[in-house]
Amino acid sequence: MSEYVPIKVSGEAKIKGTNATVSDYWRWAYSDLLSNRNRGILAEFLVGNALGLTDTPRIEWDKADFEYHGKRIEVKSGAYIQAWKQKQLSKIIFNIPKAKSWDYKTGEMSQDSKRNSDCYVFCVYRDQDKTNYDVLDVSRWEFYVVSTDFLS
Repeated sequence: MSEYVPIKVSGEAKIKGTNATVSDYWRWAYSDLLSNRNRGILAEFLVGNALGLTDTPRIEWDKADFEYHGKRIEVKSGAYIQAWKQKQLSKIIFNIPKAKSWDYKTGEMSQDSKRNSDCYVFCVYRDQDKTNYDVLDVSRWEFYVVSTDFLS
């Protein structure tokens, strides 16, 4: 079977059979940047952008979010405020268990459980007020880089 290679799609690209564009879809699907999934993908983008690694599309479910100078990097995101109704601010805890990993290139699951990245970037969105948040303001984030050796 031939190999799938994702390509970057233009926001202006038309969705055939509709009056919508890819940009319309992105705005509809991903505008809630406070939600865990979308905020996590934004955190990945911020780290990848800082490292110059956003020229190709994001690979979902690979063994690491990025490879940089031969080192695997995993990005994790946390926030005090969430998209859902909260009674109190969330506690930010990053749990990095040993796990099997999926290899996007080989299409195979690893046999052993381990921490699959060389380092982790913990991205903390610091805002604590839902009436005045701006997830797109990088000054409201903190980034912590931790070696996997430190976690062991």
